[in-house]
Formats: sequence, structure tokens, C-alpha cells
Amino acid sequence: MGCIRSWDTCVTKEYSFHYLDSDFMVIIDNMMNLDLLFYAASKTGNNEMFSAAVQHARTTCRTHLRSDGSTTHLVVLDPESGEIKHRLTNQGYSHSSCWSRGQAWAIAGFAETYHWTKDEEFLRTSQRAADYFLKRLPENGIVPWDFDALELEGLSQPSDSSAAIIAAYGMLLIHQGLVDLGQPSDYLAATLKITQTICAHHMSSAASWDTSEVDIDTVEWGHVKKTMQKVNMGAGDTILTGATINNFKHAPRRWANHGLVYADYYFILVGNKLLEMGIDPYGLLVK
Repeated sequence: MGCIRSWDTCVTKEYSFHYLDSDFMVIIDNMMNLDLLFYAASKTGNNEMFSAAVQHARTTCRTHLRSDGSTTHLVVLDPESGEIKHRLTNQGYSHSSCWSRGQAWAIAGFAETYHWTKDEEFLRTSQRAADYFLKRLPENGIVPWDFDALELEGLSQPSDSSAAIIAAYGMLLIHQGLVDLGQPSDYLAATLKITQTICAHHMSSAASWDTSEVDIDTVEWGHVKKTMQKVNMGAGDTILTGATINNFKHAPRRWANHGLVYADYYFILVGNKLLEMGIDPYGLLVK
């Protein structure tokens, strides 16, 4: 097949796939799993892992990227021929739309693949996906859950902070790659703009300490009063809000406008990488 199977089965209110021998499903998200294979190959010398990761990336480029640089979420392949049977969405607006987090997975996944392989084909693929993402950003800079849903349905559509910060992470890797090649880059500025927009619109309220006096019965000193502190997380338990895990109208369940663990993960990752590069969140060099 030239790629790694993503799901064995998939069921929505519109379509369902149950059989491994007739349907081979691959999602754009799995570009991010290749980092594990590349890492393991680098530590063990296992060339089969390395080759499998490279081939998966090449197949995904062929099957999931459209001519304009946008992406398909789910591709169903024929296990006998390897040919594409269906191009679908499982979390986006429609089968022909551009689901923003899927686009972000492509930006980051192909950029990571470039950094392991140094094959400029993957860097250019990541750039194509990033340029499309930036072209579709609305004026307010807030990333919608699906670019076409925003265009067709209006501003009432939910945002996706996870798509925004994953894309920012991928653009940071593109920037590093271009700088290493001695080529100009506007992707650092794009990363900072997206990150600053997230900080302005999608940060949870700060946690706080709650202090109280409690009476404790001790063996040595009888009843004593102690000052106790605990963390009040406020309304949510994530750093970022404004994420959308799935708003596909045919999904078994829809979730929008909430916290999401991988939004927080990539938010921290972007911050750490900026610090490693000597750049603060406002784009100034840290001396």
C-alpha cells in the first residue's frame, strides 16, 4: 500500500466501513505519527522504520493533498490496487472542504518529515499547505474549524485553537528549515501572529490559590489549625479554549468550543521552541 493504515473501521451517520480486505483507511492526522518512526529508527538503526515513514509521507502527498494545497481528511484506498476509492471528511464541514486541523496536521507533519530526511520535496509540500492555510485566514486571524464552513455559513462557525497552534508549530519548523538553507522566510512572522491571536482570544482564565483554615486532629498536639491551599482551576482545566474536536454534521457526536489536550501540548511546544531560538512571544530577540 505504501502507507500505514489509520483505522480498521469507521462509522458515521452518512457512511460506514467495516472490512479490512475491501477498505484501507488513511487520515491526514497520521503524518504526525511518523515522528515516532523516525525517532525509533535514529536510535536503533532500523532502516525499515525509516523507509516506511518516508513512503507513508510520499503516499499521503499523492492521496491527501489537492492541487491548490488544501487537504482531504480521510482517504479510502482499495487494498488490492492501492487506488483511491473515496475522499471523505470525518470531522470537517464537507468532503470537498478544507478542515483546518487536517490542514495543520499536513503543515506540521511534512515539516517534521523534512527535518528527519532533509528531502526538500517534503519542505515544499509543507510550504504549499502553510501558504493555503494563511491565504484562507479571516481578517481577525481567528482560525475557523473549517475554512469553507466559515466562507459558506458565516462567522457563527466555531473556531479551532488547536488547528491554529498546530499550524503555528509547523510554520516554525518551515522557518527553521528555510533559514538553514539560507533562504528567506516569512513563516516566523506568521507563527508569531497566529500565536498572539490565540493568546488574545483563546486563553482560559488564570488559575488561583484558594486558602482556608482547617482544624486537624493530631496525635502529638491535639487539635491544631492549619492553613491549607488548593488550586482553583476556574471554568476549565486546559490552558486554551476555543477548540473544536469534531463538528461534522454526520458525526455520531459533535464537540465545539472547548479545551483540547493537543491544543495545550502544541501551545507549550511552540513556546519552548521560540525560547530555544531566542525569540520572545512578541518577536523580539532575547539577549
